[in-house]
Amino acid sequence: MQFMRNSEHSKAMAVLAGIVIICACDTAQDTTERHTEPSEATVDPVAEREATARMESELATVEQQLDSLPGLILSVRRTLRRHLNEEHIARARALGVPPVADTATIARHVSAGSLVRLPDSTRHWVVRELDQSLPYVTPDKLAALEELGDRFHERLNDAGLPPFRFEISSALRTGALQQELRARNRNASQTESSHEFGTTIDIAYNEFAPPSFESWAPWRSAVTGDGDADQRLRARIDAIAAMRLDSLGNTYSDHLKGELGAVLKVMQDEGRLWPLYERSQPVFHTTLASPKPAANSDARTAP
Repeated sequence: MQFMRNSEHSKAMAVLAGIVIICACDTAQDTTERHTEPSEATVDPVAEREATARMESELATVEQQLDSLPGLILSVRRTLRRHLNEEHIARARALGVPPVADTATIARHVSAGSLVRLPDSTRHWVVRELDQSLPYVTPDKLAALEELGDRFHERLNDAGLPPFRFEISSALRTGALQQELRARNRNASQTESSHEFGTTIDIAYNEFAPPSFESWAPWRSAVTGDGDADQRLRARIDAIAAMRLDSLGNTYSDHLKGELGAVLKVMQDEGRLWPLYERSQPVFHTTLASPKPAANSDARTAP
């Protein structure tokens, strides 16, 4: 037994020695590779501290401003239920394409210019993953969405806030998709839906996306260079800011909902869009009400 233990000990020592030799070889190889590979530019720690401090200061101000917003007031909430589902269907039928049966029909409408694809991400909105609809709208509806985005951003700017983006959760539905939704969701329309004509989309009000950094990123002024290190620093700070802004958009969604709802009320009063404040699901159901922008409109009109 003693011999066996000594033998096992000798084998273990031999294995350990082999590991040490292998590691030493690997270390030498790694050292050689480090000497032969070009070194990466180092991020300037002073610039990093300045950019981080600027970003933290900006986001602290954003949170304070968000917290001061009133949210969707009761009178506006009631006003945004002025036009109910039947009216939305009638207006969508009048201003949209005929109900689409399948994707081949959508392709024909796209070729004819009567439907356009909804961009996945713009400075105004992002489109969520759509599992019961397709990202197509009429050209007039797309123009109305861009107008809504501009007005929403103007209102946020007046409140000292960055241009948060709204999230689109539903768009065009074929008859088959509407039937599938009806089977899964008891709140879905049991007859026609205004989503079948390309003039209606749902805007979620429980989450808002961060602004695009092409339109708002004040901390970038602390990083003025164009070198590799500067680009890595901007990307690092942008990634942190994106997560923080995404969190703020969720935490203060009720406050941002109030700002978006106020703009929707103005566009409803002008006869431009018909919003329907849904209570069974967290969306503004919005249908095109007129094909042309209203004259002398002012998004900053108080609700």
